[in-house]
Amino acid sequence: PCRRTPPPRRWPALGQASAGTVTAKAGAWTFHEPRFAYEARFDDAEWPWTGHRRFVYDLVRNTGPETIVELGTHRGTSFFAFCQAIQDGRLGTRIHAVDTWRGDAQAGFYGDEVFAEVRDIQRALYPEVAAVFVRKTFDAALEDFPDGSIDILHIDGLHTYAAVRHDFETWLPKVRADGIVLLHDIAVTRGDFGVHRFWAELRGSRAVLEFRQSYGLGVLLQGAAGALADRREELELRYAWQAEDLRNSKLAKMRATIQRQERELARLRATPCGFGLKCWDRGLGLQRNAWRRLRPPGA
Repeated sequence: PCRRTPPPRRWPALGQASAGTVTAKAGAWTFHEPRFAYEARFDDAEWPWTGHRRFVYDLVRNTGPETIVELGTHRGTSFFAFCQAIQDGRLGTRIHAVDTWRGDAQAGFYGDEVFAEVRDIQRALYPEVAAVFVRKTFDAALEDFPDGSIDILHIDGLHTYAAVRHDFETWLPKVRADGIVLLHDIAVTRGDFGVHRFWAELRGSRAVLEFRQSYGLGVLLQGAAGALADRREELELRYAWQAEDLRNSKLAKMRATIQRQERELARLRATPCGFGLKCWDRGLGLQRNAWRRLRPPGA
């Protein structure tokens, strides 16, 4: 049967305007050159969020938010980028990571080891950051936040159309009138991913930034924060280039690792004893698969 186009929707009312933490700095923008300490503990070269770290780092440093809420943290790439900005800027920002850390049908299911890793990295590398881990469903966590209390809301949970629309509609009243909402996976169109459909409905009449790299990130700019949209082309191009530079750098390192392992494997095969070759072949196969997923066409 034909699928009907849903009628236009009136979104829930925004919360109250903040005291000016986001608004006061929205028109100015400083580009930083951060170093992400967590990379020593967690290699996220293949993770979907990696290409947006520089933007959210600068977003936090430039706007100085009081409260950040992240719906869906998983292994922590976005969470650690927020934490790095808070710590480097010596900000008083409180960040809330809302997640059951049980997984879902799209991300897969997992045990407590993922939560333990995220918590341990935060405690070890970002001890000065006021981080709150909220191990609840998104709906259950709503009662923990007053209306109009969130400066930056990041939505990255289940990515079906119905799920992301529900998350946005239920959490938008919690965002301040000059707050910012981030939605990940706006560029993914396969399977039952529906964020791209919802973003297409949402972005039409609003001030936005839109990044297509790393599965896509939509940035909804409320109220006076919309001044950033005046620099949309500059910001989108700069962070897209930075993401590509990062990807190429990681690809170069991965390719060098594969070449080094291939040389060692050839040396082992040339020896009379083939001890350990099975493990080497398996490890090299995993490296090659990662390279194929990341490399650009024709590389």
